[in-house]
Amino acid sequence: MVGYSSRKKKAALLPVVLFIMTFLLVQLFHLDYTIFGLTLSALLTFLGLRHIAKNGARIKLLDPSGSLLDIDEMTEQEFQQFLVPLFQSQGYSVTRPKKNEKRTADLILRKRGVKAVVHAKRQNGPLDKQAVLEVMSLKQKYKATRLVIVTNRSFSLAAIKLARANKINLIDRTSLEAMYDAYIGQKQNHRFIQRVRTLFFREEPGQ
Repeated sequence: MVGYSSRKKKAALLPVVLFIMTFLLVQLFHLDYTIFGLTLSALLTFLGLRHIAKNGARIKLLDPSGSLLDIDEMTEQEFQQFLVPLFQSQGYSVTRPKKNEKRTADLILRKRGVKAVVHAKRQNGPLDKQAVLEVMSLKQKYKATRLVIVTNRSFSLAAIKLARANKINLIDRTSLEAMYDAYIGQKQNHRFIQRVRTLFFREEPGQ
């Protein structure tokens, strides 16, 4: 009841706060346009950061087409497909084996003699050592030189210890975000270079 009462008071004060803010912005606009612009920019920045802080519990990602993706709500197949361009941007060729057996790799990576088996697990909680045991059983089957486990969450302490003992690469939520940032940065740089080439190497009319 206390929380409800507090929210009700805040809702009642909102029109008053908005009126005061609007009044002050109008006065600043008439007083000095530069100060008005700076104040408005600061206000919008504050509101934007506040929104990000309130909604930052999930990873919100942009795919190449510009639509929002939420990896916490993906299916296993969608999560695996999401990883394909991330690994490709690191120079790997990526294949997805057919799921015609019980134990198969989710992705197979190849680059300069390296053959890696990827186990992709979209979870609602920390990944335990069972996932490590599962990927270990695939090493001989695929004659892999490297084993990788990717999750949208974290790994349990037992899983980390077992993975370290067997030299298995673990990619958790934080590492996945870093991979995605690098992928997006790479795409933006490529687009920038393409635009520069278009501007500087455009053929003259009549050539």
